Amino acid sequence: MDLFAQELISLIPYMHTCARERTQDPCDAEDLVQTALMCAWNSRQHYKPELPMKYWLAGIIRNCRSTMHRAQSRRISTCELEEGMCAGVSGGQHECIELREMFEALEALPEVQQDTLVSFTFRGESYRKLAVRFDVEIGTIRSRISRARRHLESTFAVA
Repeated sequence: MDLFAQELISLIPYMHTCARERTQDPCDAEDLVQTALMCAWNSRQHYKPELPMKYWLAGIIRNCRSTMHRAQSRRISTCELEEGMCAGVSGGQHECIELREMFEALEALPEVQQDTLVSFTFRGESYRKLAVRFDVEIGTIRSRISRARRHLESTFAVA
């Protein structure tokens, strides 16, 4: 394990503290930390070792929270699109292929992971609601979502 990964892992508790302060909700904080960890890992080439990683991560958490907040405020509650229109898709052939590949990757997931991820990500159900619905602990829901995300990320990883 490289030095960056070691330091990042050691600062996860700090990230949880920052996220809880920003969200005031443990479930939202967990989502924020996962998103921030992915952003930090994907942006590791931009990290400047002369600056404390703690401050760099705090900035990532702040930016991820802003992005998540904007996305939630723009979320459409009901689908009122005219016939023939599709939200978020330009209609190009490339996007259709990517969308089909995404659906195939989702369908390749075990059913319980697929249902959990779709309910959480697209329907906006909370960890708590999902735990009650599936009659499992919240940690199990988080684990299912994490495993499903890892599978999808590895499927679409760019070398």
